[in-house]
Amino acid sequence: MRNPAPLLCILLTTSLVAASGDFVTTQVSGIGRYCGAPALFLEQQRGSLVLPVPVPANAVAAMEQALMAPAAAAAGFEVLRNGRFIIERDGCLFDNLPWGRFAPPQAKRDFAARFAGPGPTKAAFASTYHLLMDAMQREANAKVKRVVIERSDLLLAGSTLILGACVWLDPVVAPAASAESELCECVVDEALGLALAATAGQVHVERLVWEAAATQPRYSEQRGKMRMELGRLREAEDGKEEGVSEPGGAFVPLPWEIRSFAELESLTLEERALSALRAGLRLPRPRDATSVTITALLEPLLDEDVRRQVRLRRALDMGDVGTAAALDASTSTRGRLLASLRLAVEEERYGEASELAIEISIETSRRMDVTLDEGTYDPFLDQDDWYARSLANERARLLEQERRKREGG
Repeated sequence: MRNPAPLLCILLTTSLVAASGDFVTTQVSGIGRYCGAPALFLEQQRGSLVLPVPVPANAVAAMEQALMAPAAAAAGFEVLRNGRFIIERDGCLFDNLPWGRFAPPQAKRDFAARFAGPGPTKAAFASTYHLLMDAMQREANAKVKRVVIERSDLLLAGSTLILGACVWLDPVVAPAASAESELCECVVDEALGLALAATAGQVHVERLVWEAAATQPRYSEQRGKMRMELGRLREAEDGKEEGVSEPGGAFVPLPWEIRSFAELESLTLEERALSALRAGLRLPRPRDATSVTITALLEPLLDEDVRRQVRLRRALDMGDVGTAAALDASTSTRGRLLASLRLAVEEERYGEASELAIEISIETSRRMDVTLDEGTYDPFLDQDDWYARSLANERARLLEQERRKREGG
């Protein structure tokens, strides 16, 4: 059955929403198109609300094969042709399977060979996703336990709700170390195809996604075929993966613009996430987003003094006194000047603070990159102290000259 389906793009306010961990059990009911975009339908029961999930055009043929299974096995060359894209995408199941835990790393080569072609496969499969399921079991020692559709965007960007997917895997043969299930992230169409091949079309949808996007269809008959009519939803921007809008127009600093550990601590989780986005970093899935994980994401781009304070606090919280003492002893000249400046301001010694600010400006200008720790790069990349002071003095002279011109005018 082909049904018209909207692209998933829901009117939602820009906010940070915690992953609920609450899911709705659905069933794949059909594939269709809407505004030229292919989509697969999920529903809880026949005739109830449906959730349209976008499907890339190059996955449609493989998805139709899976929907028709087990009526007939597809030709080997069709299975391979439709499956070329499966292992060639970034962030796909092939990249994320637990090779080192469930199967040896060399099994990845054998897995890829199953899709290499160009000849027919050794056995007939109902669809490309049935071949994928077989390769996972034989080569990766993994079988699908549950398929999940969830939000992939930590920050909801205006009207766009962006979907991600993951599968829970069990080992076919439990390794000696552990037999626990493994969560494996993948792309949405892979998860849906595996649901058709491995779990009889059953998909667990995050409740927030279902409540935001499920819609009531109207059924009608057109040219002898049953059609499903859905309300028109706004179309998402192509290629947009993360929201970068700042709530209320508030300024969010870049990671290297955060001036102290106290300033970093004052940032909310949403503001830290926005700072990471401004720096071009990719956010984790909402279920993995905490202050600890986002701070760890920012850490390599923080000012070296702020990063040292973060590591010092982490060591103290863990009771690692030795590491804390080593970090304190490794404070750079710039770090010591910053600590003295903060203390002078706190004690209202503003004259001394002004002089320290000049010294810090000189030391910062001298450093090649203040996001790198001293000693981790060639010291000859830093400017000579005399040259840095000369530049600072010249800059101060020009500023003073400009101030006198304004006052004289």
